[in-house]
Amino acid sequence: MVLYKTFRTAKNYYLYDTSTNKVVNLYKKAYNYINNAKKGNEFKLEEKSIKEYDFFKSLMEREGILSNVEYKYRFPYDKEELVYIYKNNVQNIILELTNSCNMRCKYCTFNNCYQDSPSYSSDRMSLDNVKKSIDFLFNNSSNNNLKVVSFFGGEPLLCYNMICSAIKYVKEKYKYNNIKYNITSNLTLLDDEMLEMFVKNKVYITASLDGPKDINDYNRVLLNGEGSFDIVFEKLMRIKKDYPDYYLTHINVSAVLPSMKAFERVAPFFEELGLEVFFSDMVHGSTYPIDEYINFIDKKRTDYSFDEIKSIYFENLSNNVKIKAFSSFFRYNEAFKLNHQNNDKYCFPSGPCLPGLTRTFIQSDGTIYPCEKVNNGKSYYSIGDIVNGFDYTKLTKLINMYRRIGNRCASCWAINKCKKCWTTITEDDCEVQKRKVINNLVSSMEIYENFPLAIENL
Repeated sequence: MVLYKTFRTAKNYYLYDTSTNKVVNLYKKAYNYINNAKKGNEFKLEEKSIKEYDFFKSLMEREGILSNVEYKYRFPYDKEELVYIYKNNVQNIILELTNSCNMRCKYCTFNNCYQDSPSYSSDRMSLDNVKKSIDFLFNNSSNNNLKVVSFFGGEPLLCYNMICSAIKYVKEKYKYNNIKYNITSNLTLLDDEMLEMFVKNKVYITASLDGPKDINDYNRVLLNGEGSFDIVFEKLMRIKKDYPDYYLTHINVSAVLPSMKAFERVAPFFEELGLEVFFSDMVHGSTYPIDEYINFIDKKRTDYSFDEIKSIYFENLSNNVKIKAFSSFFRYNEAFKLNHQNNDKYCFPSGPCLPGLTRTFIQSDGTIYPCEKVNNGKSYYSIGDIVNGFDYTKLTKLINMYRRIGNRCASCWAINKCKKCWTTITEDDCEVQKRKVINNLVSSMEIYENFPLAIENL
């Protein structure tokens, strides 16, 4: 089976080859020729045009592209391998200290705006469960030198004393130096005492801020319905003034864009803020019908305005001025990870993580979930608890959910770049993911075309 996808930018024509993970440049007639070479699942070069036939024959020999490849779906590990991996490779525990919050962001998963979403509650993680969670991390992470404890909510600053207790427990029991602490917070409750403690213990802070005041306050609102921008911005400026080095090295921002059109105004704001920004789209599901979301993805490239990004980020980068705010936007874009051949033709479809291994989410009651994005309080997503460890029967069952569309994955041109979460794989979502991959490929090649040297500095 030959797996590939053709696409174009305003300037050029391209072919993405799945087997080699390469993108090759085509001329127009070659582009049209290869588009006619595949009929259903069959691929055949025909000598209807000697020039194009010879072009692709030479390209195939030189680059190794357009070769037959057979991906086979398989469960990647037997049970013995799986047990070893999970008992030794936990890296980051995410502690749900509480799902209470002093804000009511309109798109929050706790805000009853999504199907099967959890609700706000007064539940809080006990000190005993905090300690057991930390023990769980150290007992199951022998292969990871760096260990990470992340504080999550709700709003984790509502449990500030518990954060202090957790850090103290690590210092006293494990005396471990190579540990990283993270907290995701709206910052509205941050005071001088908290900040001093975070600085002292080198806690990394991810602050929730969507952009300038009118954009942020559209969705990020307090309990009384008022916007949060003024409070959060003041906290950030205080950190910048009192701890300038810490501000630059230990603070980043999580931003949810209310629309792709907002980017052109958000960009200069975050450029001036000087912090690395992690952008998220609005969650789709019950919020957007699947056909509307597909249409949204199709429009994303023009609305998101890569011209704005190129003028703000890459032109500055070309002049040796690195705009920190947008580094992550490109650095974590799968489209830039080209020309790395996948030699393992046995595939774990959709390129996901093993559930619960990289980001182990621990609910306040001690139940373990695959990650913070998967936890919705539903027992069928739970994969163990901090007393008994991982439940390998449940893990195997969840991983095997891939078999619903495993054969489709094995014959899909996007298999090496699709990052669809295993919990929500559907045939409709496959179309969304393929559109995302194409959009990313187009965008990446547009940037290569205009700023080939700047990319190397990412």
